[in-house]
Amino acid sequence: MIKKIIIAGLSLFLTTNAIASEEIFSDEIPWVWQSIITLSGGPAWTSPGLDQISYVSEITPLYPTQHYIPNSGNQTIGAGEIFFGLQRVVSPGITAQLGLGIAGAFDPEISGVIVVENQSNLYTYRYNVEHARLELKGKLIASTYRVQPYVSGSFGVAMNSSHNWQATSEDPVLFPPMVYGPDSNAAFAYSLGAGIQAMLNAHWQVGVGYEFADLGKSGLAPDELFGFPGITLTHLYTNELLFSISYLY
Repeated sequence: MIKKIIIAGLSLFLTTNAIASEEIFSDEIPWVWQSIITLSGGPAWTSPGLDQISYVSEITPLYPTQHYIPNSGNQTIGAGEIFFGLQRVVSPGITAQLGLGIAGAFDPEISGVIVVENQSNLYTYRYNVEHARLELKGKLIASTYRVQPYVSGSFGVAMNSSHNWQATSEDPVLFPPMVYGPDSNAAFAYSLGAGIQAMLNAHWQVGVGYEFADLGKSGLAPDELFGFPGITLTHLYTNELLFSISYLY
């Protein structure tokens, strides 16, 4: 009798643990809101938007209009984001996330040449743009399998701080370069992305994806010597390869 009781108890214990293990690694996601934190980061490649123009000739004829042409080559920088949100199944096989993200790009550099009255070899220039943004971000996930494709999008307010202006001139006596000062401005920014993620267990996920981001408008302060208006870059684009880790609770 005691032997039968012991065998029955062991059978119940093993069965209970087997069920618990299946639940921990279950592909089912509850039909309730869950909190999620995602940390992501990786390399990004920058691409400037339109050329920049300084209409200093409208102030004084001594300085003709200057046309700032950024280099077309991509620059590699670092980008990252921390996301706080909620996750919920919205239909069979589709899970949605919505929340707030804090993202940044690590000091991308803008460089190029300055054309003055069709003379293109008079100046070169460079400066940096420090970028941070607060965004509303959403994600749709195909959650039928353990490896899950997704698409994402966001929009928000960016703070772009332009600084470290440097300009060189072929002849600084005849063609003294402008001395633009640092400046910060708020701008509209957005991103679009796609990728895949995998559920390690009921709480942890890892993923990799691509994200295109427009970091928004940035600009420099007026020339420090003569007060000529600073130049403005309408867009600064990045193509980002992001690796992520998420915690659901």
